[in-house]
Formats: sequence, C-alpha cells, structure tokens
Amino acid sequence: MEDRAELFEGPSSKNIALAQQFISISPARFTSVEALGRDAIAATGYVQYGNGVTMGPAGPLRFVAEDGRWKIAREWACRLTQTC
Repeated sequence: MEDRAELFEGPSSKNIALAQQFISISPARFTSVEALGRDAIAATGYVQYGNGVTMGPAGPLRFVAEDGRWKIAREWACRLTQTC
C-alpha cells in the first residue's frame, strides 16, 4: 500500500488510509488535461469498469508537481474520499 500512498501529495506515511479508500473507486480513463498553472493540472475523463461498461464522467482530478513527479492533490483526494 505504501507504493500507492506515494501517488498522493505529501508524505506517504500520512497517505496510507487515503490510498486504501481511493483504490476502492473504479478506475478512470482520462481524455483531457488542462494546465492550472506551472505546478498543477486537472484531468477529466470517465470511469470505466474492467468489462468496458462506462459508469460516468470523472474529474476534474487535480494533480500537483512534487519532487519532480505529478501526484494527486491531497486536498482533492481527501474531499472525494472523506478520509482526511
């Protein structure tokens, strides 16, 4: 789970519960990305089950640049999962 916790902004040790909640959400397929400034982007797309059935729209999912990598914005993920 620690590897997934590293996908979120901030120290991975504080993101384990967040990662556990986040992986319970169906996977999203992103079709567009919008720059929100130098260090932030928003991705939109749709949620799709493994069998190809589309559940509905996804996003915008906010990413921020941290340590040379794009990571899911912690504030956004906390609001979505109500974990933090």
